[in-house]
Amino acid sequence: MEGYVSSDRLEPRLTVNILDYRGTVVPVEAVIDTGFTGFMTLPDADINTLQLEQNRNRRIRLADGRIRQFQTYFATVIWHGNPITVSALVMPGRPLIGMSLLWNSDVAIAARENGLVTITEAAET
Repeated sequence: MEGYVSSDRLEPRLTVNILDYRGTVVPVEAVIDTGFTGFMTLPDADINTLQLEQNRNRRIRLADGRIRQFQTYFATVIWHGNPITVSALVMPGRPLIGMSLLWNSDVAIAARENGLVTITEAAET
């Protein structure tokens, strides 16, 4: 999978293919956030467009130490060529890809304007 670094040098981005309620692939641009330990976040608008199935509420500790409750949904993502179902937190702002989705992947970021971001499945050791 390939993405790019935004021209403002702030965000490595990747287009993630998510299946909607009909099984149609919908591309969603997301930011890679290695400080986020979950699978992914999606804003309300994307949840509504995709018509994802509601999962449950989860208590999450934020980076500033506050604990908040978030609704989660089941999202089926095409990851390394395979459909996998993950938990997506509903959060405002740009969608995020977290470390749980990146786990067992090799991530390379060319840290420059429009630099290439590549994510490959980690080789088994």
